[in-house]
Amino acid sequence: MIAIGDIRFWAAAGIVLLYGGFSDPTPDQPGIVEAVIGAGLLTLVGVWRGVLLVSGVGALLVRQEPAVIVRNLAFMYLMIVPTLVALTRQVSLVDLVRDLIPMLYLFLPVLVGERLLRYRSEQRMRLLIAACTAAGIVLAIRHLAVTAGDLTLLGSAFASEHSLYLSTDSFVHFAAAFLLMHAIRMASFLRPGRLLLAVALFAAGLFCLAVLGLKGHRGPVALTVIVCAIYVVMAPGSALPGRARLIFVSALLASAVLVFFGDVVAGLWQLFLAKHEAVGLSNRDAEFLEIVSVVFRHWPHAFFGLGFGSVYASPAAASTVNFAHWIGGYILLKAGIIGALFLAVYLASFTGQAFRALRTNTVAALAIAGPMLIGLTISGTYRFLSFGILLTVLY
Repeated sequence: MIAIGDIRFWAAAGIVLLYGGFSDPTPDQPGIVEAVIGAGLLTLVGVWRGVLLVSGVGALLVRQEPAVIVRNLAFMYLMIVPTLVALTRQVSLVDLVRDLIPMLYLFLPVLVGERLLRYRSEQRMRLLIAACTAAGIVLAIRHLAVTAGDLTLLGSAFASEHSLYLSTDSFVHFAAAFLLMHAIRMASFLRPGRLLLAVALFAAGLFCLAVLGLKGHRGPVALTVIVCAIYVVMAPGSALPGRARLIFVSALLASAVLVFFGDVVAGLWQLFLAKHEAVGLSNRDAEFLEIVSVVFRHWPHAFFGLGFGSVYASPAAASTVNFAHWIGGYILLKAGIIGALFLAVYLASFTGQAFRALRTNTVAALAIAGPMLIGLTISGTYRFLSFGILLTVLY
């Protein structure tokens, strides 16, 4: 008989693969695929559990760790208050839902994490991580197919803009870092069978990294290189191969990249420098200041925000939008100072799990760190399903 834990983890992996293969991080018109994904997530959560969590009763019914109670209360507040504010401002239902769904993604660890945690095992976590990695590769391939991207342009020009955000997705960034670090680890054992696998993983990781570079994503590319360096220098654990072999193999792989793709690396570096000089922070700072000016015009908005569905004129997007590139600005707009404090406490509650994951599954934890840092600072990827899934892996 198939265990219920296997069913739940296979269902979660299926949702991830369906998302990576057929969905879009920000679909303008959600269709059948998004409906199936939503139904799958709702099944994993359970309707009754969702009601208890939103009402706040779920935080008090049973004895739980303080961190879990804090997360549940933060979820309750950030579901109820911005929704009530939106209703008082007579925001359209469509605009309200378009903000509500990303917030649900952000709180997937609360909604789904507890139900998966009780069935967690090393094998099942490997399944979920493998699904996230595969989804990242597929999203990168889909990006090239949809945009008619040409990797031969890498290092000489950035790809043209496209309305889809396939290459921006957190899974692509995660896959690049995870595959490269896992390849380094496999190659460090210096066994023929593992060396062949390491070459395949390294090539897949470089492919994802190349797609990020072709799109001009400076942060994800830089952080991928940084976390790989941190892994080589600081990776703990007696199960790892000798530190000298790890450094040697890493240096060998890096040298091979420079020998075969040195011109590409140099060209990409120059393009990144030129982009930084031209756009700097891409008006992210001006965007936040605009949100502050909008929110602090009236004291109720300062404390409680303008609610879900609220919009403003973003200097970064050069249009009127309902999101912000920094999560702090987004939550300040939607839920005000009080909501921002709840979100800060919610995110801080994962600190213990993050450090524990660094000890128990260093490669996955470091690979997740990059997308988390990008999504919480300079990118709107915190609104994507992939961000919530990766945060759930840390749960």
